[in-house]
Amino acid sequence: SVMPPESIHSASPGPLWAAGIDDGAVGPLDAVRIIVEAGRRIVEIHDSGVLHLAVCRRTLVVDDGEVGLLPGADAAQRDEDDHDSPAFPAELDRALIERLPHDRDAARDVLAEAGVALDPRRIDVYQLGAVLLRLLGDASVEEYLRSPRVKARIPALCRPLVDRALGFNPADRFTDAGQFVQAAVDCRSRLQAAAGGEGAPDTSPSVVSGELLPDTDAGDFELGSGRDRTDVPFERLGHFRVIERIGHGGMGDVYKGFDD
Repeated sequence: SVMPPESIHSASPGPLWAAGIDDGAVGPLDAVRIIVEAGRRIVEIHDSGVLHLAVCRRTLVVDDGEVGLLPGADAAQRDEDDHDSPAFPAELDRALIERLPHDRDAARDVLAEAGVALDPRRIDVYQLGAVLLRLLGDASVEEYLRSPRVKARIPALCRPLVDRALGFNPADRFTDAGQFVQAAVDCRSRLQAAAGGEGAPDTSPSVVSGELLPDTDAGDFELGSGRDRTDVPFERLGHFRVIERIGHGGMGDVYKGFDD
């Protein structure tokens, strides 16, 4: 039998963010721990023949270490300008989203009739990836894809998990929530090892070419112009001339520079 959407819930009393955890305010290990448990809830839901269709910070709940999902709001109520709203794969336009039922098989039929080759389970997996971006770096999917600076905020150990959940590379995307959970568990183990000093990620500085950072601004900087560079501990790294430090990612400090 198919579980009705209203039965998709958690015993936890309130949204994750209502518990005082803001976007990007949890560390990578805690973020992945949360998303592992959320993924397990999605596996259970899918096994019952249902889609959630609204995995987002409004529906994710954490209480005393327990993670669950509140009932998904009607996908038709999605507000594209509201960062609290669920994200959807690019293959789906708003009209199609509004037609999607929670019944997994019925949703598959709707997608097939629309000529969209998409396993409907991937919608929930995509949304898990979008929530993980919010937890890790207060980033939307669009910001993550378009901005190297935003992407640098996401720990390198977590990026493959995000990328495969979003599924923009068809050859390397997760096909179901079970695969996502397994990869998230593996990511959690790598983060734990890094935190314990075993297999820690490379923390050496890296340089990103200025030509690859359209959303950053070198202002009136010219080589040798005397701009205040107190945040740059060196002027050169390999064949790059370093301009400024622009952030810190999972692989260490990130600097803006030019191939010189």
